[in-house]
Amino acid sequence: MRRRILGAIVSIIVMGAGVVGPAAGPAAAQTTPEATAPAASGAAAPASAVSFTPVEVVAEPAATAPASAPASASASAPAPAPASTSPAPAPPPPSRQVDAPWFDQPLGADPAAWRYSAALELLGATDQAEALRRVLLRRHLLQLAGTPAAPAAPTVRQALAEGAALPPSAADGALRSRWAELVNQHLRAVPPPAALPVPPELEADQARLREAAPGLWTLLAPDGSLRGRVWWLLLHNRAPQALALADFRVRTAAGTGLGMMFDCSLPRYAEMALAAPGQDRAYLCRSGAGGGNAAAWDDLARLLRRATGVPLQIEPAELADARAAQGMALRLEAPQHDAALTLAAAAEAAQAAARAASTAAATAASAAAAAHAAAGLPRATLGPLRLAGVALLALALYALLHALAGRRAALLLGTAALMVVSLLAVFKGLPGLWPAPAGLPPLPRVLAALVLPLFAAALLAAVFELLRAFGRGVLAPMFRGFSERLSGRY
Repeated sequence: MRRRILGAIVSIIVMGAGVVGPAAGPAAAQTTPEATAPAASGAAAPASAVSFTPVEVVAEPAATAPASAPASASASAPAPAPASTSPAPAPPPPSRQVDAPWFDQPLGADPAAWRYSAALELLGATDQAEALRRVLLRRHLLQLAGTPAAPAAPTVRQALAEGAALPPSAADGALRSRWAELVNQHLRAVPPPAALPVPPELEADQARLREAAPGLWTLLAPDGSLRGRVWWLLLHNRAPQALALADFRVRTAAGTGLGMMFDCSLPRYAEMALAAPGQDRAYLCRSGAGGGNAAAWDDLARLLRRATGVPLQIEPAELADARAAQGMALRLEAPQHDAALTLAAAAEAAQAAARAASTAAATAASAAAAAHAAAGLPRATLGPLRLAGVALLALALYALLHALAGRRAALLLGTAALMVVSLLAVFKGLPGLWPAPAGLPPLPRVLAALVLPLFAAALLAAVFELLRAFGRGVLAPMFRGFSERLSGRY
């Protein structure tokens, strides 16, 4: 009994501390679990103590306090959102620069020309693909208007150079105006079939849809109020080529008394579809509760029930920014995907062949260098080393003649021998030292063969005398002193 009374007193004290104010929040959060444990074990605890959850009460005082209650700036400010731990998106890979073998082919007419920009995109040359798309898009609009693109079709290489000098398509206001004009010129709204099922995008809201006309629904909120309006719009393409219309805003013509406005896009299962020439293309259009008044809505429903055409004003969004312009180009490239794969494969094969040829040339050069190194010294050092060997041999022969016949005989015989060798080199060539002449040598070379041996013989004699003097004056005393030290020591 004493334990129950003590638990009830402690729980009442803790509840009072929580009611005092937000300043006691942290202390209460720390003491609450221990203080409420005895109260939980008591069978006759007060109801206020049992239902009290101190952690929830004090954790967010700003959410439970009345608006008129005074609070500090730090208490009333919302808690900062936790920092996102998701990794930042990886930057796009850098654009490659390719030179494909089909760069010199004619660009051709639309729509087959789009295979070249699609192939460049597959090769990773995004900058070149974007430059080519600028040219192709302008040619596409010219052909839609019935104007020839150019008197002579340029090559892909010429089109790339032209596109690099053009401004981005989304930044060209004249191009954007021309596209809107062509869309309104070639597209007409056609009445949908009498029994049109609910599109797949609207199946989740099917219970709150109310059909106003074939292809026209009112979307109600859960409380029954108007939430928006939906129109399954069919547009017939009267142009000779496909139109890459995906996202646009449509307004009913002002002269008819209609004033509805819808935001339209391709259905989710046909994001890359084109409005083919001579065919109908369906778009899902949505409008909020403020997209038009009730009278305009009733007039639109009446026209659709009569299966009559509805005059529209289309505001395309394809050239609104760079991303939308790229999406338009991708839709025009989609039918040429297989041809683009073939072009990309040809470019990759050409690049692989060029790399293989370069690798083979480098391998052959490395093998030749290795074989030459294995054969001995480098070729550049063979000539000087052989000449040095010939000079040493001539010096040795001169020393031998000097020892046997004296200085004068050695000088005469050495001069004669050098003259014979020089004349043989001039007229016949010396293997490894002097190439054989193709014909008779010129007279200056013959005179040089007669004069140079004289200087060579004099140089041999001078070198020999220097070496002899060095040996007598330096080496002989050193050897003599070394011998005396050895003999005296041992």
